[in-house]
Amino acid sequence: MKTRYFGTAQARGQNPALVPNPEQGPLRIGWFGALRCARSLKALGQLSDAMDGGIEVVLRGRPAVTEFDDFHREVDARSYMRFEGGYRNPDDLVAIYQGVHLVWAIDFFEAGQNSMWLLPNRLYEGCLHGAIPVALAGTETAAFIERLGIGIVLPDIEPQTLRTVLGDLAQERLAKLAGAVQTLQPSHFAVAADECRTLVEKLAELVVPTHPMTDAA
Repeated sequence: MKTRYFGTAQARGQNPALVPNPEQGPLRIGWFGALRCARSLKALGQLSDAMDGGIEVVLRGRPAVTEFDDFHREVDARSYMRFEGGYRNPDDLVAIYQGVHLVWAIDFFEAGQNSMWLLPNRLYEGCLHGAIPVALAGTETAAFIERLGIGIVLPDIEPQTLRTVLGDLAQERLAKLAGAVQTLQPSHFAVAADECRTLVEKLAELVVPTHPMTDAA
C-alpha cells in the first residue's frame, strides 16, 4: 500500500545524504519500520563489522523482540550499528530517510510466503524521500523497483555478496542510483488527499441499497 502524503511535496527535494562528497563519511543503510527479520539483523551487523566504519547501519521503528534472541544486545554488540527508537509517520520521515543512503527493503519473516510478495512501507517511504531501495531477487519488491529502473537487487545476503555489492559502492554509482529515484514522480510511491477522496466516492457508488426483508406469502 502506498504511503499517504498531504502537502509534503518538499520531500521530493534532493536528499542531502546522497550528494556526492568524498568527506561525507560512511555509507549509511537504514532499516526502518517493523523490524522482525533476524537474518537481516545478522547480515547487516556482519557487514558493518566487516567494513570497519565504512558502512553504518541505522535502525528505527518497532522491533519484534520475539523474533530475535536479544535484539538490543545484538545491536549494542556492533560498533557501527545503532537503534534510534521509534518514529512518527509522517512527521519524522523526511529526517530519517534523508539521513541514510540506502533503505533495506529485504525481509525473511515468513520466508517463502508473505516475504516473497509484500511491498513494505519502507519501500514507498524511502523512495518518496530519495533513499535508494535494496531488495532481494525473486521477490515482488525486487520486481517493483526493477520495473521502475531504480535501486539495487541482491541475489542473496551472504557476507561476500553484501561486501562486493554494497561495500564497494562508488560515489559516482551512488549518485546515479540516487538520481534515478529522485527523478520519478511521487505518485509512484504515495497518494494525495484528493486521490483518497476520489476512491472513497467511487466505493460509495458501489454500495447496494438494502431493503427490509418481507415475509414469504
